Amino acid sequence: MKTRLLAACTFVSGLFMASCGDMDQHQLMIAYPAQGYSILFADQTVDSISFLTFDSWKIIIHNNEWIRVTGDESGTIKHDNDKRYWVTTELEFAPNTNRHSRIGAVEVQSYDYQVGARYLQFGHLDITRPSAKVETKLPNSTIPDSVSFCLADSAFILTDSLCFDVHNAWELVRKDNGEQVDWVKFDKQYGKPGRNRLIVTFEENEDTTDRSVVFELKSGRVSNDITIKQFGRKKKENE
Repeated sequence: MKTRLLAACTFVSGLFMASCGDMDQHQLMIAYPAQGYSILFADQTVDSISFLTFDSWKIIIHNNEWIRVTGDESGTIKHDNDKRYWVTTELEFAPNTNRHSRIGAVEVQSYDYQVGARYLQFGHLDITRPSAKVETKLPNSTIPDSVSFCLADSAFILTDSLCFDVHNAWELVRKDNGEQVDWVKFDKQYGKPGRNRLIVTFEENEDTTDRSVVFELKSGRVSNDITIKQFGRKKKENE
């Protein structure tokens, strides 16, 4: 059983706004995610929800096909004022492949109470270099909806890096299976999950024209385009 139950005596429960006494104690409070909100990247597929309660409970996911409960969906608890339970159950998220952010809610019901937690799953991978450029935002919010990535260097820069943290085996390929270009190279183009730093090597751009190429970083079913751009050298006054 993937749900974890921990009984706690109510004499230490002042932190959770419950107290000892002759009356029945009833409480439902989200413990994780903190402040009832969790953020995931597009290839993150595992998270959880934790809450405190004295009573039987159940989890409900409304109108959502990309979040599902993989732990217990409900639990039966015999009420006892001296025992409050910490419940943790696991959630699974479908990879976000549409490159747009989405928000889903998970509701917990216990006794006469309902509380919920929200899960924001970005439409992009956790790429830290280059930084994401926000293209659009979710309606009436500051949350990025879609982003783009461009690593841009001058004509004379010969090395740079790509940095990212992914949750699956990854590969970096030319967009649309295009042929490799000879003016930019990477020290590796595939690897294991986790944090990665790729060394990018350029040939000096001897032309005055900018040049660019688009690569695709793939992590499982999720991918993001990364544009590699090298500016042309400036013209001299007598040219």
